[in-house]
Amino acid sequence: MNMTSQSFSRLAAVIFALGALAQLSRALTGFNMMAGSMMVPLWASWIAALVLGLLAWAGFMAQSK
Repeated sequence: MNMTSQSFSRLAAVIFALGALAQLSRALTGFNMMAGSMMVPLWASWIAALVLGLLAWAGFMAQSK
């Protein structure tokens, strides 16, 4: 399969957007998450949602060029 830079940007943007939605839904619902024996704080999901959202936006903008 030959992937162009536009299709790669689209695929990466969709993956980042799905991750952002997952983190945002965790932050809004207050779902508790454990990493090993440590509780992951909710503020980490807000930051992850923001970063993943920005990466998705950049991917969609790169696709349109």
